[in-house]
Amino acid sequence: MPEFLIRGRDPEGKRRSKLVEAGSAEQALRIVNAEGWHETRLMTDDVGGVVVEWDTGSLTPDEQHELGQGSFASFVAASLRRALSRSLGFWVFLAVLIVRRALGFEWNVWDNVLVAGLVILVVVVLLPLLYGSARKYDRLAKNMAWGRWNAVLDGLQQGADGLARHEQLRMRAYALAGLGRIDEALREYDVLSDGEEIPEWMYWSLRADIHTAAEDFDGAVSDMQKAYKLAPDNPTLLLTYAEVLMMHDGDRELARQLVAEVQEHPLAEPIQWAKAMVEGMFALDESRYDDARDHLKKSFSLAGPLLKDASFLSHQARINALLALAESGRGNKAAARKHFAAAEPMLSAQGANKFLTRCREELDV
Repeated sequence: MPEFLIRGRDPEGKRRSKLVEAGSAEQALRIVNAEGWHETRLMTDDVGGVVVEWDTGSLTPDEQHELGQGSFASFVAASLRRALSRSLGFWVFLAVLIVRRALGFEWNVWDNVLVAGLVILVVVVLLPLLYGSARKYDRLAKNMAWGRWNAVLDGLQQGADGLARHEQLRMRAYALAGLGRIDEALREYDVLSDGEEIPEWMYWSLRADIHTAAEDFDGAVSDMQKAYKLAPDNPTLLLTYAEVLMMHDGDRELARQLVAEVQEHPLAEPIQWAKAMVEGMFALDESRYDDARDHLKKSFSLAGPLLKDASFLSHQARINALLALAESGRGNKAAARKHFAAAEPMLSAQGANKFLTRCREELDV
């Protein structure tokens, strides 16, 4: 059963967080509201509810959520800080060392032992962080974002302990599609079609990404149609479908209808940036360039710490490219070139040729 993190005030008015098992994010919110919670906020969307594995043994849900936001460097720093703050040995060694310095003792072998103990404690915490599953995932995500398809395949071949099988299959299929091996990619990914490991709507939604990697946009739209039929009330899916339609010259009216339907559902905080981005795409489509720029800048603002997350890099490049189009439409060519320069290397690496051609033609670069 998916689990969703919700923050708000409990029936006693205290600010708290709670993990809720439910079939959807919206259902989880209804459950806590029925318990008397108020001022509630969804911190996990419907995708996160499926893929996030909550390790409540050593971290609170809040701590794990915060660690999952931002760059790998910030993850390491925060994890190190939390681990050492709870290490009695670290604080004892540090306190004794400080006291010895304050009392004017000469530096001797005992000080060396204390310093060595502190270093060993730090190393013991750091090694699993630097060489564990989080580091492997960060490296895979960066290789995915930069279109280093063979590096992704090699990384998965070497082992990705801690990464769910369905995520490994998704990454492998995406890389194969990026290499032009779309039939092989779909054949391998189709083992997830039974809905046992991930919901069927999610299977079809992620399968659309595989088509996109191969620039098979008709296939991407077709898969999103299937996902939508299975989960028409899923706001994350509605936004993803709308984005696919807008990016691939699909049905504009349907895209607007989908985003209108999003308004009828609570939207988790981690995906609010996506709604602003799609609204920026609508404004661009209607030549409302000032509005487009405002929506796209809002998208960046709502993304917050995700901007440093390796898995968000491709989204960041896409928003920058859209901002380039908006600034060009406003007549601000310098800002347009700046945003496009930030987006072009990654879009080129990913083989987003159709989108790049559109940008280059409109920007005259």
